[in-house]
Amino acid sequence: MFSKKAIGLYLILVLIILAACSPADNEPAAAPEATATTPIGEPTTEAATPTPEAVQVGAEAIAAAMDNLSEILDVEESEITLDSITDMEWPDACLGLAEADEMCAQVITPGYLIVLEIDGEVYEVRTDREGRTVRIQQTADPTQELPAAIVQAQQTIADELNVEPFDLNVVSFERREWTDSCLGLGGPAESCLQVITPGWLIMVEVGGQTVEVRTDETGDVVRVASRSRMGEAASGAAIVLNRSGGIDGAVTEWRIYADGRVQRVTGLEAVDGEASIEEAQVEPQQVEALLNNLEESGFFDLEQSYVPGDTCCDRYFYNLSVNAPDRVHAVSAVEATEDVPESVWESIDLIQQFVETHLTQS
Repeated sequence: MFSKKAIGLYLILVLIILAACSPADNEPAAAPEATATTPIGEPTTEAATPTPEAVQVGAEAIAAAMDNLSEILDVEESEITLDSITDMEWPDACLGLAEADEMCAQVITPGYLIVLEIDGEVYEVRTDREGRTVRIQQTADPTQELPAAIVQAQQTIADELNVEPFDLNVVSFERREWTDSCLGLGGPAESCLQVITPGWLIMVEVGGQTVEVRTDETGDVVRVASRSRMGEAASGAAIVLNRSGGIDGAVTEWRIYADGRVQRVTGLEAVDGEASIEEAQVEPQQVEALLNNLEESGFFDLEQSYVPGDTCCDRYFYNLSVNAPDRVHAVSAVEATEDVPESVWESIDLIQQFVETHLTQS
């Protein structure tokens, strides 16, 4: 097994030898050996104790994998040893480990499966060839202790989602740098410091749904990106469109249920008094047709957030979530924001027109 220090010393030695033995400039290079076709996601070489040659070829990826793992687990890189490195062809740009709702370029991505060890615990890390993309695949021990920041955040996450901590399953976690003190999830009227905030992106599974959670570096500040989707799942709403902000700061919510109920709710921002609910009834098949229209509009292919860093100027903030049995997705956007796909506004119009039309007819 190789420590990172040993890898670095070895590379220096190899470079010196290669420089001395390199062919003349006019000498033709040897033709590359042919390689056999390998199923995507399957190893193209046998996993084994790494040879010096394998370490030299995959040096950038190994270094990146070690750096990433040392940051996540808060350990010194000298404590990490290399067990094996295996050539791989990953099925997409996310190395076959996409996060919930993440858009990944569907291109074959050559890379490595790198197995690292820390005090007897084994970690499998996926990388591309250059080590620019790194994903932690799994640990050999599923009870492996989580980073302290995530442990700190677990109770807050459970409270936010109204579940017990033991009902949470941490699917994945990785370090991130958020654009502001609100972790990129500030509301229209919220004041957020415009400073880069180191933290964590955590994907947790609750009741069969995967939820995105963001924290600061210590786990003291926690934001649940999919809050509305989880909340409406409990009440049975299949589609929820929430609009807030604007000059008057009013909040309006359009709700559509699988059983055919449609609602427009106003007054949610009021501190005293109850919200006003207008309701109509449609056939459940009409709701299913609407879900199909949303799919045709490209809603389920959209990214989760189109919220800019600057949410000023009395603009409307939209949060549209769909929680159907076979289709779950949520999208946030702010009006008058550049580079928002047209399908965002098409999807919002579909929901508003559907509810308003049936309320008028009732």
